[in-house]
Amino acid sequence: NGIASCVADPDLYKQFKNHGPILKWPRKFSDAAIQFEMKATDCQRVVFTLNGDGHIFRVTLADERPDAPAGMSKVPTRIIVWATKSSKQNKGDTIKPKSMPDLPAVNEKWVPVKLDVKGRQAILTIGDFQTEINHAALARDKNMVMLTFAHGELAVRNFRMSSSVSAVAKQ
Repeated sequence: NGIASCVADPDLYKQFKNHGPILKWPRKFSDAAIQFEMKATDCQRVVFTLNGDGHIFRVTLADERPDAPAGMSKVPTRIIVWATKSSKQNKGDTIKPKSMPDLPAVNEKWVPVKLDVKGRQAILTIGDFQTEINHAALARDKNMVMLTFAHGELAVRNFRMSSSVSAVAKQ
C-alpha cells in the first residue's frame, strides 16, 4: 500500500554506532516541497534531515520523558541548521520553535509532515504545528533527504517531493 515500515533492532543499533534504520531519497536540489506522513510507535527519536556537503537542516522529534518506552532521548526535540559544512567543531544553530511537537504528542498517529524550502526561507509543518525558518543554511545546495529513527517502529507513506536545482548544484 505504498508504506515503508521498519522495526528497530537494538543489536544493529549498537553495531552501527547508535544509528537506526535510514530511509534515503537522493536528489540534487536547492528549493523543494517535501511531504510525507509518518507513524512513529514508541520511538526514542525520529530525525528528518536535508544533507549536501554535510548536514544542512535537521528536525528531531524526541521522547524526553524519564519513563519513555525506549528510554529517554539524550537529544531534545529541536531543529538544527548549518550555514557552513557540519563538523565536530561546527555544531550548527539550534532552533526550538514554541509548541513544536515531541514524539509523545504524535506517537501511534499518522502525522503529515511538510517542508517547503525557497532560498533561505522554509515553512515546516508537523500535524497542526507550523513554523517559518529564515536561515542561510536553507539556501545551500542539497543532495539527500533522510528519515531515520532510534528504537521502536516507524512507518512512512505518501512521500512526495518536487524540487529545483540551482546552477551550482547542477555542476
